[in-house]
Amino acid sequence: DARYGIAWSYYQLSMYQEAIRAFNELASNSDKEMYQSDALLRNADAFFAQKMYGDALIYYQRFLNRFPAGTEKDWARFQMGMCYFKQEKDGDARTQFQNLLSDTHKGEYDENSRYLIARSYFMQNDFDRAINNYKEFVSSYPQSDLLPRVSYEIGDGFYNKRDFRAAMVWYEDVIRKYPDSPVLGEAINGLQWSAMQMGQVDQAFKVADEYIKENPESQLSQELLLRRGHFYFGLNQYQEAIYAYQNFLRTYPGSL
Repeated sequence: DARYGIAWSYYQLSMYQEAIRAFNELASNSDKEMYQSDALLRNADAFFAQKMYGDALIYYQRFLNRFPAGTEKDWARFQMGMCYFKQEKDGDARTQFQNLLSDTHKGEYDENSRYLIARSYFMQNDFDRAINNYKEFVSSYPQSDLLPRVSYEIGDGFYNKRDFRAAMVWYEDVIRKYPDSPVLGEAINGLQWSAMQMGQVDQAFKVADEYIKENPESQLSQELLLRRGHFYFGLNQYQEAIYAYQNFLRTYPGSL
């Protein structure tokens, strides 16, 4: 159907308002269930993409009310949880994700739902529940691509509880197991601050120095060396901060 193609083309071009109008026109001119359901769901997705989470919730719920057995029902339910999560309505988000997980079938959104439950506790500064849920995630999804981030956030949870020794264990886990992870730099950063808090200044910079030595041209190496100055500055050790900043400029003279 040409109208269907037009609506989807607008959506793929991120022309969301045009897509919404086109899907609504499609739904009003066709009795086909596929078009009716797709119009509701894509409208919801378009609102979500525009960060209009309240409107998105309305359309996801309308889709579920009208097509409770639809093939994309789990997507709609997961996205409702995401709408609440994005609005920082953490309790409502958890309820939505937990309801999705409570179904007897294993869905494709279970892994992300379990992660977001843990993350919602973290965002509420409920670090004990966050850590427990993160650990359940690690046990349930040992091959997940999210494990580097989950391990890092467990470290952050312990850091916020001021259990710096436990935090170091989890930061080191990221550094050892996931050297190519996007959170590697943050894990090294967390390890340094934890060691600093425990008075282990030499240990604080050991891992960063090893990484910089092995990867002198990487962007992360530049960031780690620059952070050395920030560490000392944050500790009010200004002379040490000057030395660290000067060392950074000598090592990377093209940087500002």
